[in-house]
Amino acid sequence: MAEEILLGVETSRKIEDILNGFLRASGARCVFLVSRSGQLISELGFTRDLKVLSIVALLSGIFSATEKIARLIKEELSELLLEGKEWNVYFKYIGKSYVFITMYKENSILGVIKVESKIACKKLLEILTEEVPIPRVEKFEEDTEGITKLISKFFEETWED
Repeated sequence: MAEEILLGVETSRKIEDILNGFLRASGARCVFLVSRSGQLISELGFTRDLKVLSIVALLSGIFSATEKIARLIKEELSELLLEGKEWNVYFKYIGKSYVFITMYKENSILGVIKVESKIACKKLLEILTEEVPIPRVEKFEEDTEGITKLISKFFEETWED
């Protein structure tokens, strides 16, 4: 199972500022910052009518599958474009750990989306490489024995006094 990524408050604020700037400059409808394992790190834009977690999970799967196909044909995938009748989706790697996913309508200009994505991804990479993700403790049960002993010792000393 992939490690869950938790970011500090200041880092999250910086990421949100960058995503906000991207949306204003690009004309995109919404943007997602996702780990390569599919964890949604940040989202911004018009997502009210969207099932965000389902969409992000499926988009991450599409990107991952396409990346595997690229490896089989000895290509390196750095971006991907899906075009629909109304909605389009543009994916771009951020370093080796993150994917920048943009959803936009047909009235947006792909060239602007690509240029603004490149600018935003560069800024995000700087922030994400500075920040060391806070590891989440998965095995709490193993730690409880030591805590229980410590509490017992405390109460023993308290009652002896």
